[in-house]
Amino acid sequence: MRKKTIVWLYVIGIIAIAVGEGVAFAAASSSSTALALVGSVLGFAGIILCLISWIGALVATGKQGRWGWFVCVFLLSGLGELIYLIAGPGLPAKDTAPVAA
Repeated sequence: MRKKTIVWLYVIGIIAIAVGEGVAFAAASSSSTALALVGSVLGFAGIILCLISWIGALVATGKQGRWGWFVCVFLLSGLGELIYLIAGPGLPAKDTAPVAA
């Protein structure tokens, strides 16, 4: 998974969690069960997206052999992933040299 994809999944997941929590809080103050259900589903979808991006970050760092980053992302989960997405290494450039036969 490309780092750009991981970033988008993480950002969309965090936004979905925040909006879901806001909707659930609004539903709690207005006693609306339907609105609470929508907020809960939205928050759960955000958590799933963040989990997918976390696993993608672990796979990407493992494939690159960046074990320090792998341990950081694994142990610190959300915070470690955020640090990796901001300051971590990108994917190495592909070698485009022709192969001699």
